[in-house]
Amino acid sequence: GKITIVDLAGSERVSDSGAVGTQLRETCHINRSLHCLSQVIQAMNAPKCSKTGKSKFVPYRDSKLTMLLLDSLGGNCKTLMIACVNASPQFAVESTRTLEFAMGVAKIKN
Repeated sequence: GKITIVDLAGSERVSDSGAVGTQLRETCHINRSLHCLSQVIQAMNAPKCSKTGKSKFVPYRDSKLTMLLLDSLGGNCKTLMIACVNASPQFAVESTRTLEFAMGVAKIKN
């Protein structure tokens, strides 16, 4: 068997991050990777085509992160996600997004 443990960076709005230069580029890359992962999860949860019975195309190749997680999301695997949120009202939007993301992962059926 194989076990994969991944600590995903939190997504943050570039305007709120205060990042400049190298940090700004890194923040943009992280957000792009997380967006690609979200797209993969959405595609995996999309209903099959009623005419062909085929699943929607899953865009694993859109980022290195999604290519690395291919075996952990698709095929014959068990996936566990632990989502960390902040109960403070100032983080309500980010916490809601995190919980929605986790619910998408929980819906994946292989």
